[in-house]
Amino acid sequence: MNAKKCDRCKKLYEDYRDKGNRRNAIRVVYRDFNGTIYDDDPCDLCPACMESFKKWLKEGNQNG
Repeated sequence: MNAKKCDRCKKLYEDYRDKGNRRNAIRVVYRDFNGTIYDDDPCDLCPACMESFKKWLKEGNQNG
């Protein structure tokens, strides 16, 4: 077991890679005008926050 804490909602959860979803974190990647890539530290997300993020990303932010 690999316990994690969601960086968004702070809920504790177990690593869910073994449940068919191999992703349990996101990382923002930036690319400048020269093509150089920079990235941030990964952000651990619980299953609920990951689904919320994927839905927001797919459907867009309806509030702005």
